[in-house]
Amino acid sequence: MLGTATLGAAPPAHRRVSLRNGAYPRWRVSPPPHGRSRPVTVPRSHQEDPLLERLYDEDLSQASYLVACQDSGKALVVDLRRDFADYLDLARHHGLRIVAVTETHVHADSLSGTRELAAATGATAYASGEGGEDWQYDYPAERLQDGDTIELGAVAITARHAPGHTPEHLSFLITDTAFAPSPGYLLSGDFVFAGDLGRPDLLDEAAGMQDTRFEGARQLLASLRDVFLSLPDHVQVLPGHGAGSACGKVLGAVPSTTVGYERSFAWWAPHLAADDEQGFVDELLDGQPDAHAYFGRMKCQNVLGPALLGERTLPRRVDASEISSGMASGAIALVDTRPVAAVHEGMVPGRSASLPRARPPPISDGPSIRSPTTPRSSCSPRMRRPPRGSRTISCGWASTPSAAT
Repeated sequence: MLGTATLGAAPPAHRRVSLRNGAYPRWRVSPPPHGRSRPVTVPRSHQEDPLLERLYDEDLSQASYLVACQDSGKALVVDLRRDFADYLDLARHHGLRIVAVTETHVHADSLSGTRELAAATGATAYASGEGGEDWQYDYPAERLQDGDTIELGAVAITARHAPGHTPEHLSFLITDTAFAPSPGYLLSGDFVFAGDLGRPDLLDEAAGMQDTRFEGARQLLASLRDVFLSLPDHVQVLPGHGAGSACGKVLGAVPSTTVGYERSFAWWAPHLAADDEQGFVDELLDGQPDAHAYFGRMKCQNVLGPALLGERTLPRRVDASEISSGMASGAIALVDTRPVAAVHEGMVPGRSASLPRARPPPISDGPSIRSPTTPRSSCSPRMRRPPRGSRTISCGWASTPSAAT
């Protein structure tokens, strides 16, 4: 899938990777579930223009993006979730081939779909090569360094290293080279949100490290100064999360912002203007929400690369007698998602847990059932990762048993 790397006008340390046309298998996929994906399409006047669509998961307040050159028919997906049917469906709708997949950083709130979609489509997987040896992914992927560019026909996607939320974090500048010589869009990931910044304390809160929040906060300030504020005011910023996410504390609900708006009105702007590092660090770290218990395990899985599932079949129908006998033997546990009022009228006795389904559901549903035996650990060498090449790792949730609530 990869073309040869050429230097062109880029600095010697940067790469330009041209993606050639490749085979794209046919897939039987369902339409996107109602309410799960809300595309926001960049205006375009004809089919040869670039395409940029946002797919939003309301349950996690998480955004992923499909970027494409419609003339070449090639597309890149950024920060995709594990269930990738929506991306295939969207690509088919626009007559595109997904030839590349990547992500901005090692996610803590959800399982990444980068490895799965790359395996399913033959697309090239890209991952950050920044942050040092301690912060590298374990699964095979092309490494992106600061300034590297992926070319999809007339659309150029340039990686910028923006540490702070995590040491390896990348953001992606998008340029329509047929129309403009400079970028018009920034996929900021968990670097800059609408009205807020990615929290720098998750390695402490979720991964068991100590005092990395202070270094992360200073890195975030430097990333704002050297990367974000170096961009023109007109650049549209498309973040990785919206309101409701635990990856920041005051995220806006709007799907995008601009460099100029944040430069003028964000809470952090006066600190940058006054070169007030300590004031910035103090305000950034104050009042961050509690990190969910599953975040540490999720980072482990995403560093290693979630296991490939391949093509999945529909679950078989189970009758009441099989459920009853399975619960009696301990082989089956039942999750009851009915409203609380219905549960109070009666529920199945035995191994059943009430997790009422809300709209949107509480993010804390996932970690409300914890492993009583697997110790909490993490996956970077700094967090006691096993030697490279070993696939044995203990990466469970908190060791204290907890009843479902």
